[in-house]
Amino acid sequence: MRSKLLVIILICFFQPALGQQKSLISNTSIKDSERIIGYKLVDTNKVELTKFLVDLELADSIKMELKKLCKSDWMALLKNENTDWAANLCLYDFYKREATVARIFIKDRNEWVKYLKAKDFAYWEKNLPH
Repeated sequence: MRSKLLVIILICFFQPALGQQKSLISNTSIKDSERIIGYKLVDTNKVELTKFLVDLELADSIKMELKKLCKSDWMALLKNENTDWAANLCLYDFYKREATVARIFIKDRNEWVKYLKAKDFAYWEKNLPH
C-alpha cells in the first residue's frame, strides 16, 4: 500500500513537467524571409521559371537538432498552436519546398491558418519521410 502511494505521489509530482519540454522553435520567435530564384536559362530554347523558397534565421545548432526530428515529432509540432507556423516554415526551408506566390504574401500565422494550414498539413503528412 505504501509503495502504491509513493508511486502515485511521484506520478502527480512529475506529470505537470511531462509535455512541457521547451520546443526549439516557437511561432513568436521564428524569423523568415523569402528567397527568389530568378529565371534560369537551361538551353537556348528552354527557361525554368522563378522559384520562391523560404529562408530561416536559425542557429546552425538548432537546425541540426530540428533535422533529427522524426515525422511524428514534426506532425505534433504542426498540430500545436504555439509551434505550427514555425514548424511549417522550418519544413519549407529544410526540404526546399517551393513556396507558392500566395505564401509570399502570407506574412503571419493568422493568415496562414486561414488560407493554407490545412493544405500544408496534408502535404507534410503525406510527404514527410518516417
